[in-house]
Amino acid sequence: MGDTDSSQLLRLLTELTRPFYHRPEFWISFILGLVGIGFSFLAFLEARRAKAAANAAAYNLKIQNITLELAEIVSGMDTLDSKNVTYPSARDSINELTRKLTRLLSPFQNDEAFAGPVTEVRKALSEIKESFKNCVLILDKSLQMVRPSIT
Repeated sequence: MGDTDSSQLLRLLTELTRPFYHRPEFWISFILGLVGIGFSFLAFLEARRAKAAANAAAYNLKIQNITLELAEIVSGMDTLDSKNVTYPSARDSINELTRKLTRLLSPFQNDEAFAGPVTEVRKALSEIKESFKNCVLILDKSLQMVRPSIT
């Protein structure tokens, strides 16, 4: 029995002094770890592509919503074509138009692709408001000149 005990101790000592990288368990764990890292990297790349696709879809949805809103604005502008438009209704329509367009354009004000058109629309809105104010001033002056002759 002493001989088998010493041979077992010798085998155990040999096994314990053997470097870890000579053991099959190490290589199995190492390969599984590399496969895990590879799958993690592939998942990262797929998530990046999914994020880009989601951003593109969100952008397209914004454009679609703006198109629908602009179509609604255009149909609402048909009421201004009537000859029976009063000053308060015209003023309200212009204010509503300005408010809607400002709200619609706000997501695109920092977008380089739309910087030019957004600036042009904002400039046109301010010109419309200024023209409307000038019309009101001209009408007021005309009414002041006509009033004395009426009395």
